[in-house]
Amino acid sequence: MMKHLFLFLILFAIACNPEVKIEADHNDSRELAKYEPEDGKVLVFVGQELDAIGGLEEPYDNGYLDHFDRPAGFTMYTNFTPGENYFGYVLKGLDGVKFEADWGDSPSHMDRQLADPDFENMALAIGLSLVAQEDKVANGERDELINEFGEWCKSLSPRPVFLRIGYEFDGHSWNHYDREDYLKAYRRIKDILDEQGVENVAYVWQSTGWVSDQYLLEEWYPGDDYVDWCATSFFA
Repeated sequence: MMKHLFLFLILFAIACNPEVKIEADHNDSRELAKYEPEDGKVLVFVGQELDAIGGLEEPYDNGYLDHFDRPAGFTMYTNFTPGENYFGYVLKGLDGVKFEADWGDSPSHMDRQLADPDFENMALAIGLSLVAQEDKVANGERDELINEFGEWCKSLSPRPVFLRIGYEFDGHSWNHYDREDYLKAYRRIKDILDEQGVENVAYVWQSTGWVSDQYLLEEWYPGDDYVDWCATSFFA
């Protein structure tokens, strides 16, 4: 029996920032969200660290990619949180992107995955944590990290990147986000990446899926100009 559990991230689109029109079966038109498949299929992503995803050399050769067909994409995590201690690991900012990092689960290292042939033609979903940093991102203190991240994303083009900024923003008991700072931080990140000419990123606004009602969600919504996909967490 395989020892790992795999996270399947299925993104269901709400076309907040549409690009292409298609005709639905009932003769009504709907516009596709960025990177949404035209054939009505869903995109399945697996994650969420080297051990579980596999597809690499030993010891990361007993994960999902070593036993099943290649999915549409894979999902990983990073942060703008230098100096924070997380399960004994001191974060540096952009952990798990250009260098290997392990904050309590299993190592993460996106550049290592992206350089491997097993990951060709797979989209990348990134959970970008803003925990304890939304105010610093909002006021510009993390612009250097944002610029570095934006240039890195641009270097991956045309590979699609689904960026889940401050995912589970309404997980108040564990993320503790300030609403105004969260909204400013979310918008600042996209504004900076837009200024850099980053075009291969789809911006994902993701709630917990059970905490908020419609009214609270509307209060936390960054706006149509900042959201390509609306997402929700689902835990069974």
